[in-house]
Amino acid sequence: MIRHSLVLTNTFSSMSIENGLFMDKEAYNQLQSKLEQELFIFQWLTTLEKTVRDFPKAEFKQFQSKLTLELQELLKSDHGPPVRRLLGNAFVAVYSVGDTYSMYDTITVCLDLIKGKADNTTMLGCIEILGHLYEKLGRSAGGVFPDALQALVKSIKSSDASIRKSSIYSMEQMIIGLETSASYGYKDLSKAFRSSMTDKSVNVKCKAAQGLRALTLFYNVACTSDLDSN
Repeated sequence: MIRHSLVLTNTFSSMSIENGLFMDKEAYNQLQSKLEQELFIFQWLTTLEKTVRDFPKAEFKQFQSKLTLELQELLKSDHGPPVRRLLGNAFVAVYSVGDTYSMYDTITVCLDLIKGKADNTTMLGCIEILGHLYEKLGRSAGGVFPDALQALVKSIKSSDASIRKSSIYSMEQMIIGLETSASYGYKDLSKAFRSSMTDKSVNVKCKAAQGLRALTLFYNVACTSDLDSN
């Protein structure tokens, strides 16, 4: 009897957690304004990271694919900084608790939107989330690092200073997450940081200096040369 009661308790507990995994699409679709929809997404993502991390790992795998697709859909629309930050945290939680195999798909979605020159806000979100994934789980996504780096290198040519700044910062996050595994791109990273040191935007220059400083931990000779030449 006691064992049966415990089984029921665990079942209901899992069901309760599961209900918090997915966004209530029916309620969301009833919202009329963009502001209401953004707030609704924000509130869901605020609790999602904890819900995922509290979910039993063995059981989470059966829901991971559906949740990943739901989060990837959010990448394709524009959101403000708070939602973008929470979305990045949610992706990291999903791949920390579950399998990392679909992280390549998420990175590919980001890269397609960046390369396809989506609207600036959507592109900005993809760049930020790309950097966040590499900083926290970089070694699990080393295989697509060359493509990701080249996409960011091209993005620093954008006319939007926010995109240039975020691209530089994402490169720094790549270095932090990949460390020596990023050695393939050290020269390209060095060139990108060096060229951005002469950017018109002070914010971009500051991020470029931070990126060079991060790179000196692994690429001392080249970075010393770069700093001296500026």
